[in-house]
Amino acid sequence: MDIRGLLSIDLRQKANKRETLLFGIALIIFLFVFVKSCWIPSRIYIASAKKEIVSLEVQKSQLQKLSNSPEAIQKIQEKDVYSTLQGKKIQLGTLQELQNSIESISHFNLFRGVQLVSIKFSDLEKGKTLVRKKIEMTLSGKFHTIGQFLYTLESRTSPLIIEDFSMELNDVSLSQVNTEIKGSFYAKNF
Repeated sequence: MDIRGLLSIDLRQKANKRETLLFGIALIIFLFVFVKSCWIPSRIYIASAKKEIVSLEVQKSQLQKLSNSPEAIQKIQEKDVYSTLQGKKIQLGTLQELQNSIESISHFNLFRGVQLVSIKFSDLEKGKTLVRKKIEMTLSGKFHTIGQFLYTLESRTSPLIIEDFSMELNDVSLSQVNTEIKGSFYAKNF
């Protein structure tokens, strides 16, 4: 490569009209692309984030007003859970169906390929419209079989609503995963 050509460039030399015009057009194209791909989408995202912040602040102030009344908080929580379940078109069963769902957890056909490491239940919580029983489970098995197990639990008449979920590879066998699930069974309170 001939380096003499690069050394002979004089940076103090004034650019001719053609070079100035090309530089100007390239700068305009760059600015147009920048505004179109970066500036406008970020402004839209910032505007929607500001709206969400305002709505969350309103909800926070409403909850602070109600913080002195535990019955009102429970009513709001039940209403949120109930509307979420209805939004997913899940039909809630009765208290007996909730008990049947909990008893069916120990059914061996449900655990085909899944090992139950530990399970904990809370006491039955009764609200005005809903009955809830919390559950914590630790499972071990293949990813696909754990997925089938969870699908079965979520499709019952008193479904398991998963509230917290974590999964990691098993240290012994890489084809196995360890899963921790925290959730609640819900039913109608008549």
